[in-house]
Amino acid sequence: MVSEEKLLHLIIVEESPNDAEAIANLLRNAGYVVRHQYARDTETLIAALERHTPDLVICADGLEEASLSNVLDTLKEQKLETPVILVGDEANEPQVIEALRAGATNLVSFDQPEHLGLVVARERKNLDIRRRLQFFERSYQETERRCRALLDSSRDAIAYVHDGMHIYANQSYLEMFGFDDLEEIEGHPIMDMVAPSDHGRFKEFLRSYGKSENQEDKLEVECLSAVRGEFKAVMEFAPAAIEGEPCTQIVIRDQAATDPELAEKLKYLSKQDVVTGLFNRQYFMEELNVAVNNAVSGSGN
Repeated sequence: MVSEEKLLHLIIVEESPNDAEAIANLLRNAGYVVRHQYARDTETLIAALERHTPDLVICADGLEEASLSNVLDTLKEQKLETPVILVGDEANEPQVIEALRAGATNLVSFDQPEHLGLVVARERKNLDIRRRLQFFERSYQETERRCRALLDSSRDAIAYVHDGMHIYANQSYLEMFGFDDLEEIEGHPIMDMVAPSDHGRFKEFLRSYGKSENQEDKLEVECLSAVRGEFKAVMEFAPAAIEGEPCTQIVIRDQAATDPELAEKLKYLSKQDVVTGLFNRQYFMEELNVAVNNAVSGSGN
């Protein structure tokens, strides 16, 4: 089985197929398994690129039908960043500098096959690094997409904050504070989610957060919502990153939801009319529905 490190897919731009084969043989002698296509001008180069995307392009210097600039322009038009190694009769320092400025990866002399082998080895290594980077970037983007999906479906109210401003919040968080969509809260200060009576404590906590290993990562505060007014909650802080930018993740847990006694009290209060203290219409309708269902099923007294 051919080692991936030694397998080379090339396009060799030369005056004749024999000249292209000679370059391919130099690389075979250096230990590479070469799969190459021959191109003599821009038209045949485009055809070769459409058949297979190469690892490298090796281009003879001084060709009229396929100059270095033509080759580079063709690759750019095909949206490829394939390295181009220029091979010429000479490769003195001024010529190498000129080739590099023109966009070639390097200029190598025909009489220095060892130099060509070393340049190819370097570019092949760089290519492998770029491919791994692209793979990890795609994996990272997919992981981030899945994390967003999990966050959006989470019942916990979760937000990400940078320099005290919201940069992301999930649906539960938006609903908790009365926002219709993410755009409304982006750039909104986290301080606005805290009742004025707790602003001082909250500012002090933010100033000291992350400056010590033993720093507390939870804070009990009175939150302020546009839909429910003030309510007691616990904020949990953790370092995070969104799209590579460092930020702080904040999970807000409503104490009414985590304290059974308080939750029961709120449930009881929700059934009463605030002014009269009597059971309200909502409670009456719920009890009426229960009675009707029992009567229909024959279980009523």
